[in-house]
Amino acid sequence: SEAGTNSNNGPLFGRQTNKRRKGADIPSAQVYHADLWGERKDKYAALWERDLRAIAWTELELHYRYLMFYPVKNEVLDAYDSGFSLTQFMPVNVLGYQTHRDDFAIADNLEEALKRVSDFSDPSKDDAYLKSKYSINESAEWNLKSVRMGARYDELSNATVPTLYRPFDKRFVCLHKSICDRPRPEIVNNVVGKENLSLLVSRQQASIGFHHAFISTLAANDCVMSTKSSEANQVFPLYLYPAEDELDQTRRVNFDDKLFRKLRKLATDEAHGEPDELAVFDYIYGVLHCPAYRETYAEFLKIDFPRIPWPASPDVFWDVSNKGGDLRRLHLMETEAIGETPFPFMGEGDNIVWTPKFDECRIWINQNQFFDNVPTASWEFPIGGYLPAQKWLKDRKGRALSFDDVKHYQLILKILSETDRIMKTIDMPLVDTN
Repeated sequence: SEAGTNSNNGPLFGRQTNKRRKGADIPSAQVYHADLWGERKDKYAALWERDLRAIAWTELELHYRYLMFYPVKNEVLDAYDSGFSLTQFMPVNVLGYQTHRDDFAIADNLEEALKRVSDFSDPSKDDAYLKSKYSINESAEWNLKSVRMGARYDELSNATVPTLYRPFDKRFVCLHKSICDRPRPEIVNNVVGKENLSLLVSRQQASIGFHHAFISTLAANDCVMSTKSSEANQVFPLYLYPAEDELDQTRRVNFDDKLFRKLRKLATDEAHGEPDELAVFDYIYGVLHCPAYRETYAEFLKIDFPRIPWPASPDVFWDVSNKGGDLRRLHLMETEAIGETPFPFMGEGDNIVWTPKFDECRIWINQNQFFDNVPTASWEFPIGGYLPAQKWLKDRKGRALSFDDVKHYQLILKILSETDRIMKTIDMPLVDTN
C-alpha cells in the first residue's frame, strides 16, 4: 500500500500532527492513501515507473486518538474506544513465562520433569552429558556450567509445577531462574499453587481475525495461543495474593476499583442483583468470544489489547456473562460442563499418530484408526494461531496414544464443538457498521 501527506508547501510524505504551539494554531496535515495490490516484484516495478503525484489518492479523515494511516470507519472506532481498556481494568498483567529452552525445561509428565532437574543438579553428571542427552543449547546470556553451580534438587523440584503449554495441553515446567530465563514473579506469586483464574489475551495478531482469548488455572507459557512472537499472550490473573511477610493475607481482586464499581452499577438490577468478580470476569470472557464483537472491531483488535464495551443493560451483561461462564467451564475442562463425547475411536492398530487428516467426519491418525462422527467445526476451530484439534495430534506425531490420551482428545473435540455452538448464541448491541 501507499500513503502520503501534503500540507501546503510541505513534503509529499510527512508526519501528521495535531499538536499546538503556545500562542499559535498549527493546521493538521492532510493525509492521503492509495492501495497497490499484487506480487512484490510487480509492486516494486509499478512504484519505480509511477509519478507519485499522478496516483489517485484518497484523503483520510484521521481519528484524533489513533491516527491510522489507512481508511477506517471513525464512528466504529469511536464506539470501540468508548469501552474500557483491558489492561487498565486488570492492571496487574504480564507476558507468559519464557524458558528459552522448552525442550529441556518443559516435560510431558512430572516424572520426566523431576528426572531432568535431578540430572541438572547432580554434580556427578558433567555438562557434556546433559548437553548430549537433552540437546541443551547455550547462549550469550545462559551458560550451563554457571547456572548449575549451587543448583539444588530440592529448590528445582519445588519449582517444578504443572503448566498450560498449549490449548488443552497440560505439561510440567521448572520455573526456577537457573533453568527458566523469565519465570515471571507475577505468575509465580499469584498463580502457582494458588486458587486463581488467568485470562490469556494477545496484544496483536499475525493470523487473520481475532481468536486470541483463552483461560487457565495454571502457570501459562507465553505461546499458549501461538508460537509467533507477535502473538505472544499476556496473563491477566483474577486474584492477587499477598507476599508471605505481609500482615494482611487477604487476596485482592485484580480489578481497577473505579472501573469495577462502574461496571457493577451498570449490571445491577432487582432481577439479577449485583455481580461479583467472577461474573465480571465471565462477562469479559463472553465479550471476547462474541462473533459480532470480533468481526465489528477486527481492525482494532489486531493493534492492541482489547477494549471491552460497557453493557447496554443488566440483561445484556448477565446474558453475556452466563455464556462466558459456560465457555470458562468448558475451556477449563470441567467434566460436568463437557458431558458425553460421542466420537468413538475406531479401527485396529498400534495407536501411533502419523499424519492426521480429516475426511467425511473422521479424524484419521494413521491408515487404520480414526475418531468417528467428528463435526467439521471441531477440526477447524481456531484458538489464537492454532487449530487445537489438529495441533494436539501433530505435537504427538510418531507417538502411540494411550487410553488416557484417547479420552482426553475426545474431550477436546467436544469442547471445541460446544464452544462453536455457544459462541453463536452470544449477542450484544454494537455500533451499526452499515
